[in-house]
Amino acid sequence: MNQISTYKLENIRKIYTPSGEGYLSGEDQGNIQILDSYDIYIRDGRFQSSGKADKAINCSDLIAVPGFVDSHTHMVYAGGREQEFVMRARGVSYLQLLQSGNGIMRTVTATRNSDEHRIFRETFDRLMIHVMHGATTVEIKTGYGMDLENERKMLNVMYSLEKKSGIRIVKTLLPMHSRPPENYQGDYVSDAVDIMKKLRPEADFTDVFCDSGAFSLEEAERYLDACKAENMPIRIHADEIDNIGATSLAEKFRIYSMDHLLKTRSGDLKYFRKGGSAATLLPITAFSLGEKYADAREFINNSIPVCIASDVSPLSPVPNMQFAGNLAIRMAGMSPEEVLTAMTCNPAISLNIGKDVGRIQEGKSADILLFRATSLEDIFYRWESLLPEMVISRGRIIDVKDSFRSMYKNGCDD
Repeated sequence: MNQISTYKLENIRKIYTPSGEGYLSGEDQGNIQILDSYDIYIRDGRFQSSGKADKAINCSDLIAVPGFVDSHTHMVYAGGREQEFVMRARGVSYLQLLQSGNGIMRTVTATRNSDEHRIFRETFDRLMIHVMHGATTVEIKTGYGMDLENERKMLNVMYSLEKKSGIRIVKTLLPMHSRPPENYQGDYVSDAVDIMKKLRPEADFTDVFCDSGAFSLEEAERYLDACKAENMPIRIHADEIDNIGATSLAEKFRIYSMDHLLKTRSGDLKYFRKGGSAATLLPITAFSLGEKYADAREFINNSIPVCIASDVSPLSPVPNMQFAGNLAIRMAGMSPEEVLTAMTCNPAISLNIGKDVGRIQEGKSADILLFRATSLEDIFYRWESLLPEMVISRGRIIDVKDSFRSMYKNGCDD
């Protein structure tokens, strides 16, 4: 990782960036500005339109896009669920896995039984692969602790990841992910509220999994009432397994994003408009579950801002936003331009950092990817073989081809 105070990215062949300010939705979702043969100055970690440079970097063979903003992951955990992968392939359902003690509960056990150092080492590997494919901002949720000590442990790992990697981490508290094994049949909401209140200063958002096999609408509302009283910004998991009315929570609460939405119906779209919520689609999860993909066109045609996220998790361990974009184009009906918006400015706004992140504009954080690609489409077409030549996060240059082994070793020698 290299830091130069002021430098110039010289003669970039083509820049693609969402235009304007704020969310892009409806017909504007694909409103991309294209700049040819352009120079970008970066000073003290921010984009500048001009200036003197300590160093010039020739980018005449490269195209540039904003750094990808992944607004939904469960990246911090210990262990794996490779046996479950085979079980799902043989037709075992998500709810059957939960009922058999697999699924989330297997990861909860492994995470609780691991110290921060082990969780950090395993997660840092995932994070570096994610950065290698262009993620410069990553939202990460807790939810594999489900008690105060272990939820705090997960947050501590997030802070260590941010410090060691230089990547922006948005921290989301998710005690309402599932019922903990010691209280599986009881009323866990009051325990989750207590966790939330004690960890509120350490997290940026909270989340709740409102779905079959997780928490009911009434339980989610009780938890979110307490979060609202604490001025805790809210995101929710909705309509992944079944449609139990989770999106209707946006009538009462300011929900920054409602995520998954595999079972969302046309009649539910009014709740997004009432609450000003973004729709975050997770195509890699549909791929992993073998489910029908969410229809991005329906959200876009109804002027709801769409975000695309990876949902990196033990269920779907694929830290690759380029693959998420590929699936969104092939299976969810989106154009490459709409996908770029859905992976940059829209999720940044849903994470409440849109004034600083998500567009290549003067004054914003210098988060930018440079690819030796033919076009924007090529980035998602060659989702595995085409890595960025440079990943720049907060103005810091990461050489993805030469530096990752040493970064990983240095990070794990903490």
